[in-house]
Amino acid sequence: MKSSDEELEKRGYVFDEKLSLLRNLSKEKKYEMLYSDKPFERTGAIYLLSEIELNNCDFTNLLLRLLTKEQALYTRIAICDTLEKGNLLTASLMIPYLGQIGNNQYKNLPQKVSKKKSYPLPRDIIARTLAKMNTEIIDILFDVLDTSDDIKISEVIDAIGFMLFYNEYHATSNRLEKLIHFYYFNKSNHIFVWKIITCLSSFPLERTLLFLESESKKFSENILQEELIRTKNLIVKRILQKNTTSNVKK
Repeated sequence: MKSSDEELEKRGYVFDEKLSLLRNLSKEKKYEMLYSDKPFERTGAIYLLSEIELNNCDFTNLLLRLLTKEQALYTRIAICDTLEKGNLLTASLMIPYLGQIGNNQYKNLPQKVSKKKSYPLPRDIIARTLAKMNTEIIDILFDVLDTSDDIKISEVIDAIGFMLFYNEYHATSNRLEKLIHFYYFNKSNHIFVWKIITCLSSFPLERTLLFLESESKKFSENILQEELIRTKNLIVKRILQKNTTSNVKK
């Protein structure tokens, strides 16, 4: 059943005609609209302010605080869309919020592996947004692995894997070795192990296959073994596709 316009607005959707009306407001009034009791007005204010305040630290921090409390779907999407367009500084301001918003993050190993042939979309809203940002932020994500904050680390692995899966040029051997190094020092944390194995599907390299083969059948948990097999299959497929493409170009 198609949602009515009123129902959509209650969920934060802003129609073009309403957005045009909000555009004529002053910047100060648009900031006030961020706290409107009408979700579509909050959404409109976010999009309009992003046109002039993108990469403004105060604006970014405000959006992040609003995101922790926002319930309207389309308004949350508007905040994430705006953050996604940010720069290195935006990403650095987002890092402290990893694993802090919502309760959709993995707390335990899943019961079964994903059947998707692509990379699973991060469940954490900040990790998901970071993963879609410009690849210039990739090293900021890797820096989180060197911290002692397990909650942030768990979510940033997802962001790294997703970003590199769709930006293969940046899935370098040096970054692969960093993940392998992290893996060896965190083998007692099964969530980390599972997520790293998934993350390695973003590295269609022979070295990745050799590493996975060395770890094969070492796990008592079936889900880890199954995830390793899934990752190996994805890598083999991607390597074959890459070789086929290279041969065609020749």
